[in-house]
Amino acid sequence: MTTPTPATLSRRNLLQLGGLGVAGALLAACSTREPAAGAADDGGTAAAKSGAATSGPVTVTDAFGTTLTFDNPVERLATAIMPLPAMVAGVAGTTDVLVGVNEVSVRYAKEGMLRTVFPAFLDTPTIAGNDFMPNVEELLAQDPQVVITWGDKGDDIIEPIRAAGLPVLLCEYGTQERLEFTIGMLGDLLGAKDRAQATLDRFADVRQTVQKAADSKTKPRVLYLYNVVDQLTSAAEDSYMHYWIDLAGGENVAAGAGSGSNASVTLEQVLAWDPEVIVISNYDPTTPAELLADERFSTLPAVRDQRVYKAPIGAYAWDVPCTESDLMWQWASTVLHGAEHDLRAKAREVFADQYGYDLTDADLDQILHAEANSGSAGYASLLA
Repeated sequence: MTTPTPATLSRRNLLQLGGLGVAGALLAACSTREPAAGAADDGGTAAAKSGAATSGPVTVTDAFGTTLTFDNPVERLATAIMPLPAMVAGVAGTTDVLVGVNEVSVRYAKEGMLRTVFPAFLDTPTIAGNDFMPNVEELLAQDPQVVITWGDKGDDIIEPIRAAGLPVLLCEYGTQERLEFTIGMLGDLLGAKDRAQATLDRFADVRQTVQKAADSKTKPRVLYLYNVVDQLTSAAEDSYMHYWIDLAGGENVAAGAGSGSNASVTLEQVLAWDPEVIVISNYDPTTPAELLADERFSTLPAVRDQRVYKAPIGAYAWDVPCTESDLMWQWASTVLHGAEHDLRAKAREVFADQYGYDLTDADLDQILHAEANSGSAGYASLLA
């Protein structure tokens, strides 16, 4: 399917959209633009400047086969997808192109490293919330050249954007293949193919290293918990967590708990699974110390052996698909098997390459939840 592009829409087409109140926005979308207001020349722009973004027409095909063409790499992008701003930063080396994001993305930027590397990102307008429903009025006000949202979470989050006359690209969530497709798509869209390919090449190299570290090792039983406080929720077989648990040489005890990426489970199920390692997500405030002190879990091997860990958070949470996912694989390999990956040095390399930012020891301690994980077995190898 070929969608009319901003470059090919005629002025008459645009004026006919005046009844929707978007003609002005789309006319503006066809012209050369300045970077987003408030996008300061912050710590990460050095990477963007050295990223050698191409110029000239770019053609992009999304995960559902829609193709868009732009006169030049996109400079004004809005997205309702939570991890996408950090992925844009990873591919483009800057957040300057973001003119609208999910409010959850801003919240996690404050908890992770995005606020430190790209402080101006915190001022990015929000165009959607936790339910991904677009705020069309705010979208139009930000005048994006394209909007990226989920294609597999219902038409109700897509149609309002299309009805407003804004070009849309769709993504799918949850697998390594979909992650790599999205990174490639962003490389095309932002004129940063070489940078995108560098990330994919790094993924391939690290994947082999992590697989080798897991060879011939006994797989520990691993439970990933999305939520602890409100309702015990684990990572099911279709989740990205299942992917990295398996890659790093663990057995996801919740693999059969349900379809989709997560599954509500009972305490009785958790006790029956008898996990040897528990990883707590960044979506839940529970710390390893709190779970270790929780009498409900006291009989579990993971608790007896203090193998309970909080997943790291870099530019975005490492436990979900992102351009720092290879660091999550190495972290999991370390906590599951004590493998030596020199993760702190690897993280410095990734941040320097992707964002032009030099991580300090304090930054690394924050990313690795050093304080929260300080009492967890074997974690000393990840600390300075």
